[in-house]
Amino acid sequence: MFSQLLTWIEGLSVLVPLELFVLIGSIIEELFSPIPSPLITTTAGFLVASGEGGWLPLLYLALIAAVAKTFSSLIIYVVADKAEDFILISVGPRLGLDHNKVESLGRRFRGTWRDYLTLIVIRAIPFFPTFVVSAACGVIKLNLRLYITGSLVGNYCRSIFFMLLGYAGFSASSQLLTELNSLQTWFEILFVLLAIAGLGWIYWKRRKRNL
Repeated sequence: MFSQLLTWIEGLSVLVPLELFVLIGSIIEELFSPIPSPLITTTAGFLVASGEGGWLPLLYLALIAAVAKTFSSLIIYVVADKAEDFILISVGPRLGLDHNKVESLGRRFRGTWRDYLTLIVIRAIPFFPTFVVSAACGVIKLNLRLYITGSLVGNYCRSIFFMLLGYAGFSASSQLLTELNSLQTWFEILFVLLAIAGLGWIYWKRRKRNL
């Protein structure tokens, strides 16, 4: 299924204007984490390099990508927030998890410049899995203004990075992109394992306390 989706995305780059390709591709890329995150932006950078307009189009194409990714990540945020509400209110008490305490973590981020900078840096790191960040922010119900602004700026920086790699040429950047994508996959696996281990530990501590 995903191989067919990748083929369709690659074919889309020659069928529609570059701006539309970046918009549609970035939305799909953000919602389907198995798709390599640099695919759209590096392809866009390569296509810009193939033209005669210089590198300036990268600036507004990166903005299109950042807006599309931020919009898509907001969907993940909302879904994660609703899932957390349902799971922790219905199942949480059995695991010793308090719904209000989990969401209180988000309230610790008061929108200071350090909070914005932290989210921007996390979003901008090329190998950091964006899906995990979006879901985690939704679970703790991070302040929406902080989430949207930090995500938009961080996504812009990340998009510019990958577009410049594509602009430099696929042959020069393919090895780096492969390594970054592999590193992102390992981070996603690590976060899942940590989440499972954390839930298991909380459940074990609760059972031990009730014995």
